Amino acid sequence: IKTPITSIQATVEGILDGIIKESEQAHYLATIGRQTERLNKLVEELNFLTLNTARNQVETTSKDSIFLDKLLIECMSEFQFLIEQERRDVHLQVIPESARIEGDYAKLSRILVNLVDNAFKYSAPGTKLEVVAKLEKDQLSISVTDEGQGIAPEDLENIFKRLYRVETSRNMKTGGHGLGLAIARELAHQLGGEITVSSQYGLGSTFTLVLNLSGSENKA
Repeated sequence: IKTPITSIQATVEGILDGIIKESEQAHYLATIGRQTERLNKLVEELNFLTLNTARNQVETTSKDSIFLDKLLIECMSEFQFLIEQERRDVHLQVIPESARIEGDYAKLSRILVNLVDNAFKYSAPGTKLEVVAKLEKDQLSISVTDEGQGIAPEDLENIFKRLYRVETSRNMKTGGHGLGLAIARELAHQLGGEITVSSQYGLGSTFTLVLNLSGSENKA
């Protein structure tokens, strides 16, 4: 939280003190706008994580009928502008194509959106992003693979910690707060599942949600 606040404060002081020239102020005000958006998102994520953890202590998960192809398409629609703007090569696959499960749609979609958001943040425009949902008997796996920089071995065990930030150019570029993955794993645990990660530094990463399901349906 301190980083964007410090940046905003320094910029405002620079304008008030006359250090930042009038011709440059529009640029710096735009920066303040971006930093404010970061703070808003951070507050939303913290509230979500806190409230969802508390609710999980008294609420059971929902049982919705979910077609996996629809889940992937609806979640990816949130990134449509970014896909077009960055000319991303996005591949979606569901195995089998008409797979359907019983599960908590809200939590599953939040997990997937956070994993995809993470992939977009940490890979370059024009690169490939692949999302694969696979249902085998009563086990569901959804993997998100990017062609980003990858994660150094020493950082792998920490990336799901709240507010953990990998100190690389990846993180400097995105200004992330390390909450997206923490929220995704928290929700996965609430559903009785887990999120794993495999990464080759310099080549990219794959995050996989694995859920053991009961009462799942698989229709061809």
